[in-house]
Amino acid sequence: MEGDGQGSIASLLARGPQDEFMLTDSKHPLFNPATDFSIDQTAYVFGSSPYLGTRQVFSVNPKQLQGDLLVGAYLKLSLPQANYMAQAGRGITNQVSLYMNEVEVETWYAESYFIQDQLFKTLNQQSLLGNVLNGTSLYIPLDFSFSLKNPFPVCATWNQTMYIKIDFAASTDISESVFDLLEPPQIVLETVTLTDLDRQAFTNGYQMKIAKSYREPVQSVTNQLTNVNLTPSFKVKLMTWFLRKELKRFDFTYERTTNIALRNEDIFEYILIFVNNQILTSRFPGRLFYKYLQPLNCGVNTPVSDIYMYSFGDGLDFSKANSTSTTMNIKFRTDFIKDIILNYTLNVYYWGEAQLNFSGGYCQLQGL
Repeated sequence: MEGDGQGSIASLLARGPQDEFMLTDSKHPLFNPATDFSIDQTAYVFGSSPYLGTRQVFSVNPKQLQGDLLVGAYLKLSLPQANYMAQAGRGITNQVSLYMNEVEVETWYAESYFIQDQLFKTLNQQSLLGNVLNGTSLYIPLDFSFSLKNPFPVCATWNQTMYIKIDFAASTDISESVFDLLEPPQIVLETVTLTDLDRQAFTNGYQMKIAKSYREPVQSVTNQLTNVNLTPSFKVKLMTWFLRKELKRFDFTYERTTNIALRNEDIFEYILIFVNNQILTSRFPGRLFYKYLQPLNCGVNTPVSDIYMYSFGDGLDFSKANSTSTTMNIKFRTDFIKDIILNYTLNVYYWGEAQLNFSGGYCQLQGL
């Protein structure tokens, strides 16, 4: 019909005081045009057979990498037909690490992935993950810290080599069958290409925040009162722990009974957390406080599994803490302790942050 869209056309012809900045060569910061960037995705075959049950290392010279900013990384695998555990894509790696030369930038464990999926991802995100973490064709997000909102400037690390080190689990860790990958694994990197002008913003000194994870050695429970020394060396925002039954790799739920109505029993008398001998917690009931109230207070999901957590708010710098006087003291209930000693181990994981500094073609963790 005649006249349709005339209002839209008129609005395009309208002029205002801002137009002199938008339509001229003005350097006004509010109206500078966005960079003329493009996003590329490149797959790299790496490793040598056998793959499963071994460590495989992917390396690339940043000067030969297509793109300037790293914004995503994925692991692409092909598996034979078999009966697999749920989310086999999380269980097929024991550990994934990103290095720049000898600098360990990030390390993530299989358990870390399972825990952060439950705590930090929405139900919709968890559902979508199921499409890429299950089946025989896996496309696994490695969940490093870099993204479009927090890019890793490989263009500023021309004097270093990037390594992604992957410790693959054995096939029997994710199925009841013995096999290897059908073809060599691939690392898929998403990169952004910048203009020369925008590249200077990253190569002339740049800082970025990265996530850090760390785990304590697996601890056997031998007494009703169990003490764990807390030994991370970075700014910790969240600490999690769980009991794991032998031969149940990713089952973090305590199940003394098959009666579902009884599985929500509190197995703790109390849990106390000390930093430099200063107590941070009172004698809160374990399960209610650490599984339900803590997630509610810090805005994360309540975990489906029996994963317990304590939030340090904006973060506590554990590098300044004395690990011998920085502990978690757990007292188990008397009626549970025999079963726990015989069948379970205690596992402690941390989440926090660190800062990467880029200068002179190198990136370095602040404080090293």
